[in-house]
Amino acid sequence: MAFDPIKHFQEFDFLSCRNLLVAVSGGSDSVGLLCALNSYLSSLPAGPLLSAVTVDHALREGSKAEASAVGALCASLNIPHFVKLWHGAKPVTGIQAAARHERRALLAQCATEVGADVIFTGHTLDDQIETVMMRQRRGSGPGLAGIASASLAYDDRSDGTPVWIMRPLLGVGRQDIRAYLKAQGISWIDDPSNNNPAFERIAVRSELQIASDNLRHSLVLASNNAAEKRETLAFAAGDLFFRYVQEVAPGLVHIDPVVFMSPNAPAACVLLRTLIAFAGGASSLGDGQIAEEIYKRGVVFDFSRGAKPWRETSNGALIEIRQSGVYMLREGRKKRRNDIQFDGRYRTTEATRKQGLHKPNVSDVPVPASLVRRASDLEPQYSVDAAVTLTAFEASGLGYPLRRLINPWPDLVPLFDLALAKKLNVLAGAVALPDTPVYFHGKK
Repeated sequence: MAFDPIKHFQEFDFLSCRNLLVAVSGGSDSVGLLCALNSYLSSLPAGPLLSAVTVDHALREGSKAEASAVGALCASLNIPHFVKLWHGAKPVTGIQAAARHERRALLAQCATEVGADVIFTGHTLDDQIETVMMRQRRGSGPGLAGIASASLAYDDRSDGTPVWIMRPLLGVGRQDIRAYLKAQGISWIDDPSNNNPAFERIAVRSELQIASDNLRHSLVLASNNAAEKRETLAFAAGDLFFRYVQEVAPGLVHIDPVVFMSPNAPAACVLLRTLIAFAGGASSLGDGQIAEEIYKRGVVFDFSRGAKPWRETSNGALIEIRQSGVYMLREGRKKRRNDIQFDGRYRTTEATRKQGLHKPNVSDVPVPASLVRRASDLEPQYSVDAAVTLTAFEASGLGYPLRRLINPWPDLVPLFDLALAKKLNVLAGAVALPDTPVYFHGKK
């Protein structure tokens, strides 16, 4: 079926948006998104402003000219266009991952600068299928959900306000987008790196070009099933979080033993994996096998008789099961440095507005003094000046430019995980996470 912008975008609600920012590289996917969205918005009696941004990674010759070509297209459509350049030295290894991280940061920065409510990117159904196929080969559990239709990105280079990145073409094939552009007489630029089989995605893309429709369909089905399961578990884990988790001292998380009476063991394990990452300052979920072991031990642990504590370490976190519950804090072997970035739990920002932290919850839990001292000793330090040094927790509460990271989502919160991330964000005392301003009708 031919791609029709009017039919496609009328499924979205743009009424609450003031400004949409489209990331346009010059390739067919992003150019198709820009032109289709512009066509749809032009058909409305009133709608948000539309702007475009190109990130020039400066990794090869011609990137500047490609950004200029996008600018010319935008000028012909009367769309404001901005270019963000990746300055500085580039890494020798892991260049693609580094480029993705930098691109996301620059997009968020541009959105803040132009006052955009949301960033749109041109990821397509082909990107989704490729991603799921790669993750299947790695045996990635939650990752089999693929690319989220929306993710919340943080902007540490500006005022710290998170911004939504949305991918409205995830259900549209690349060839359908190209057919639409050809019918409109609009050209695009083919990135030469898309022909380099040294990159995993390009190799997978070549395989899929000769794959059967059945294989592609099975990958889409696997993605949809995994996404539904992940979202359901995140919601259930968020409910357990709300009921049974609190921070009883800076850097010391307590989990009520009642959580082990939950009949939803998978949700409890997701909760444990999340808290391991949060306590340890890890940017990915805690080890699944460790979480399952904690859950199994918690189920049989005799919390009433003062049994000998059980300890384990994982992902930078120390986990202890004691009579009063489960405690998680930073692992002692992770030595404290003056570099706030090293700790993995806080990050300096350029935010100009104060973001005070909540104080640790007051509870009736008999918190072990030894764990409070250990957590305090491992708090990262923030130097206010030559004479004054505070813990990062204290400095954040006083409004210094620090952001407490909601690990395992320090930079990007996929929509799948939003329900759980919101609860963790409250624990961290950060500014409330916003709902996406653009959504499928009836599915906010």
